[in-house]
Amino acid sequence: MRVHGGLGWRQLLILAKFINRAFPEEFPAERFSLKTDEAGRLTQEVKDCGIFTSIESAFLAARRQTLQAWRAISDQRRATPGPPTKISLLDTEWSCDLRGGFLVVARFWVHDRMRLDPVGTPAGGGTEM
Repeated sequence: MRVHGGLGWRQLLILAKFINRAFPEEFPAERFSLKTDEAGRLTQEVKDCGIFTSIESAFLAARRQTLQAWRAISDQRRATPGPPTKISLLDTEWSCDLRGGFLVVARFWVHDRMRLDPVGTPAGGGTEM
């Protein structure tokens, strides 16, 4: 499967290894999904999926959770009477989306942010003397 922009997952992971060494960052992953509230309205729900020290592990975790959600949604829809709805998975640079038709049902999003270390300590967490 190709990621938007023509890069495949393997090329993206190789590039990510270089980026991880050059800049100390952490990579939180979150799941955005649609839920129905008591009044029957669609609302957005956000769940934390973890914070990762490498972009590779964040993307792999997001991809794994996307596939688990895909299976659960597909099973739920098969058990519901009515015409079948196509569930598709779309990989992007920073997320994996599950779509039911044109509606994004769930998105697993990976953020990048500079790791915040205490003042006076190097990025690895040790102390310099």
